[in-house]
Amino acid sequence: MATINQEVFGRTNVSLPNGWAKLSVPDGGFGDASPMDLIDAARSVGCPLDISSQPALWGSMVRGGQDVLLQRGTLQIELATSEDHATDLIQAHLIETLSALGREMIDFYYLRIRRNLEEYQINGALAALEHAKQEGYIRFLGLMADGPAMAVLGFWQFHDGFDSVMIPRPVHSSRSLENLEPLAHKRRVGVVLTDCLNIAGVPLSWLKPELELPLMALRQRKHKVITEIRNLHDVALLTAWRDGEVSTTDLEIESELSRLVERVQSPEFLAEIAEVRAPWASVLRANRLKSG
Repeated sequence: MATINQEVFGRTNVSLPNGWAKLSVPDGGFGDASPMDLIDAARSVGCPLDISSQPALWGSMVRGGQDVLLQRGTLQIELATSEDHATDLIQAHLIETLSALGREMIDFYYLRIRRNLEEYQINGALAALEHAKQEGYIRFLGLMADGPAMAVLGFWQFHDGFDSVMIPRPVHSSRSLENLEPLAHKRRVGVVLTDCLNIAGVPLSWLKPELELPLMALRQRKHKVITEIRNLHDVALLTAWRDGEVSTTDLEIESELSRLVERVQSPEFLAEIAEVRAPWASVLRANRLKSG
C-alpha cells in the first residue's frame, strides 16, 4: 500500500497529509450521522479541518482538541473605507473565529482575494494579519485565490509573507493553477487545491459519483487537496491516494472527465437540469440565462 505524501508543507516546517477536509452541513440535514460523527471520522485520518462554513457549529465540537484548523477570511475588506477600517474588519472576524473555537490560536487563516483592492484596504488587512501572527493568534498565513488568477497574482507579487496558497482547480480549468503555482514554488509556499470535484458549477457527485475517488487519487498524488465533507461516505475521499484502491487509469479518468465537461458546457445541459432543485442548479440556470 502506498503511503501518503507528508513532506514539509511549504514554509510551515510541519508535515501534513494530502487530504484536507472542509466540514459542511448536508443540504438535507445530517440524517443518521451527527455533526460529531463527521468530525470524528475526519479526525480518524488526521487531516486539517476547515471550519469556515459554520465556525460556531464546528467550533463547539473541536474545543480542547489538537486538530489543525483553518479559517477562510470574509470578503468584507472590499467594503473597507480606510486602512483602519480594513484592520478592524479582519480583527473582528479573527476574534469571532477564536471565540467560536475556544482557542487562542487558529493554525491557518486564509486572506480571500477575488479582485483588485484599494491599497489602503490591502495595507489594513495585512497589518491586522501580521500583528495577529506576531501575537500568536494565527500560526500560518494563507492566501486564497477566490477570483481571476491575474488579480490574485497582481496582489501576491507585491506582498510576500504567506505560508500557503489556496488555488481552485475545477475539472474544466487548470488556468488558476498554471498561473499561480510557479510563484508558489519560487517562494516555497504550500499549495492547497480547491473545487476539484466541480465541473463548471456542477458537482461531480451529481454527474458521475464513481469518478470522485479516482479523481481525488489523481489530484492527491501531487498536491494537498481540500474536499467538502458532508457525510461519512465523503471521508474516504480524504485518503484516496494513500489507500491505493483505485484501478482506473489516469488516461481513463481524464478521458471520461473531458466527456463530462463537454456535456456540462453544451447548450442542451440547461434543459437536462430544468427540474433539479439543488442550489448549484439554480445558480447555474440563472447564470446561463443572464449570459444569454
